[in-house]
Amino acid sequence: MKKEEFLAFASMEYDQWASSQEGQTDAHEFERSFSELMERFSNRLFQLSVGPIPSDRRKKNDSHPVWAD
Repeated sequence: MKKEEFLAFASMEYDQWASSQEGQTDAHEFERSFSELMERFSNRLFQLSVGPIPSDRRKKNDSHPVWAD
């Protein structure tokens, strides 16, 4: 993942969250929604960093640069 992709993704997530918080007066609801935002953001960021989930979890993966000859 490149820096530009990361910043675009973070900006999009924040903009969606900020627009949903307009007029928010309940501190508990604000904290809950912020916590959900950060969890969703961290899960998506981790998935983008690791890559797609393989179809067969038992298949050996030799594409890692450390293991490649």
